[in-house]
Amino acid sequence: MGKHSAQIALPRNICTLWIWRDARKLQMWIALVMMANSEWQTVRCGVSQIALAPGQFMTSTRTLAIQLGCARQTLLTFLSDLESEGMIRKESSGNSHT
Repeated sequence: MGKHSAQIALPRNICTLWIWRDARKLQMWIALVMMANSEWQTVRCGVSQIALAPGQFMTSTRTLAIQLGCARQTLLTFLSDLESEGMIRKESSGNSHT
């Protein structure tokens, strides 16, 4: 690997987690993890700039559903499941278009 390659660590108990038993959900979760920043990044949101920490990324649920190849409602349910299990923390900008 190059010196700028970021690595992702999986928990050792992943085989015991509910997500392991559903290949599609596991694939979607890994995709989310891979989308997350590996270092600090500043992004523009309208006229504001937002600093994103490692482990964060910003997108709309509509765009994310398209990227993951699922319906928006399927995505929202999946994100809710991940959040209730403590696997992600979701924050909203309050933009009604996301």
